[in-house]
Amino acid sequence: MYLGTIKLNLIALCMFFSLFPVWAKAQTVIKLQKEGTMYTTDGLVNGLKLKLMIATATFEVGISQVEAMFMIKNGYIKKEDVLDEKFYESADGDIALGTEVILRKIDMSGVVLTDVKALVIGSLDAPLLIGQNALNKLGKITMDYNNNTLTVHSGPKKDLAPDPNNPHKIDNEKIELVHVSGGSFSMGSEEGKEEETPKHTVKVKGFSIGKFEVTVGQFRVFVEATSYRTTAENEGNALFYHDGKWEDQSGLNWRYNAFGYRHKSTEDNQPVIYVSWFDAQRYCDWMTSKTGKHYRLPTEAEWEYAAKGGSKSQKTKFSGSNEIEEVGWCKGNSGSQIMNVGLKKPNELGIYDMTGNAIEYCSDWYDNHYYRYSSAENPKGPEDGKEKVSRGGSVINAAADARNTDRHWDVPATRCNYIGFRVVVED
Repeated sequence: MYLGTIKLNLIALCMFFSLFPVWAKAQTVIKLQKEGTMYTTDGLVNGLKLKLMIATATFEVGISQVEAMFMIKNGYIKKEDVLDEKFYESADGDIALGTEVILRKIDMSGVVLTDVKALVIGSLDAPLLIGQNALNKLGKITMDYNNNTLTVHSGPKKDLAPDPNNPHKIDNEKIELVHVSGGSFSMGSEEGKEEETPKHTVKVKGFSIGKFEVTVGQFRVFVEATSYRTTAENEGNALFYHDGKWEDQSGLNWRYNAFGYRHKSTEDNQPVIYVSWFDAQRYCDWMTSKTGKHYRLPTEAEWEYAAKGGSKSQKTKFSGSNEIEEVGWCKGNSGSQIMNVGLKKPNELGIYDMTGNAIEYCSDWYDNHYYRYSSAENPKGPEDGKEKVSRGGSVINAAADARNTDRHWDVPATRCNYIGFRVVVED
């Protein structure tokens, strides 16, 4: 397993860097290899040759239990670099999930990051992920997707956001909305799954939709104002996806992250998860009473129309691009880690994360054959059902499951580590 280039499973949490004096030239050009949706290059991590993944917009790092233990046992990570003495703490004797370790030196083509803090996570098949926001700390970054190159220009970037955890300055007290003009569009697909057929023309009236998914910080304001208890808190458990299987776990609720640990302050701008459809409804009701505007979940038709860019649609496969790496977090580029909102590119309307990150509840009941009898104007789904529609795919889904037309469904009481929501306000 560890002969030749070792594939480290690393993805993203909390980077702190200092820079070695590495530039003899004004810029460094790094040639990348494209593997599916990923862009990779070879590098040295604490002197060990590894494959590194270049993403377009994250600033965090993570490492799997398997590879962390390999590096520790072979001296590439010293025991003193394991923080909080969380060592051999899991049930099978390995380093515990959630442990933080320090990677002393990451070298990629002469660009060097030092003292990088990484979180031990459970995913096993992703290489070390180095994000554009992280590299921005070393200088201006340009990514050339046509030629598969990354250029690092020397000198600090002057227009850095003051808080890399909140580059969009999201206000926990306020939902930022994007107006979507009404219009007609082709809903569904003849090239997708059976439930996406038949492709049909739908007309929707104008509405406003959340620029971002509702965040942990925004949901906290609601809970503190109302003393609301979520379905997970009342029932005492939630679904937890880990190592390819779902488990019922007690004690998990909206205060926890996708790996089952209490949220840190740096995770306030992640989409809230472990919430049910009922919880999302109660949040909308509270926002309605607070603002006097009618807040609700989007209908499935509104969601797809907005994801496709509304009247400005470029007819892309994902929300804003045909390349998921540019606009969304999925199984192939996330390491199963829910990300802070707004790190990828927005779509044509300026809406973020409609592809990937957390999958999003819609208001409609789900019917596999609904498109056969759907209303052609402002459809709202079947009158009743057992499951609610969810859309957009998540960090545990393949890219194909994050397409604009792909349909998902969950019973309304479902609360798990990969479902969230965004809101709509009626015109």
